[in-house]
Amino acid sequence: MAKRILIGLWLATTLWAGEVVPSLEVNGNRYRDVKFGPANDGKVVLFHSHGVATVAIANLPDEYQERFRANESLPVPR
Repeated sequence: MAKRILIGLWLATTLWAGEVVPSLEVNGNRYRDVKFGPANDGKVVLFHSHGVATVAIANLPDEYQERFRANESLPVPR
């Protein structure tokens, strides 16, 4: 489990560092000015214009799910 948390934190800080998604819809909820935070246990934290939300990666639009899936096998940084 600790490895998954480290990978999630590392992914969040390297893959999308500084990237702001202008608008993201998840399960009918629209989030604006989204930055991705830590990801683990199949969920990701979204920092957005009105606060913070945690959503299941499986509920993200396909393009974002693919980004997480493509990087699941990356080694844990040391």
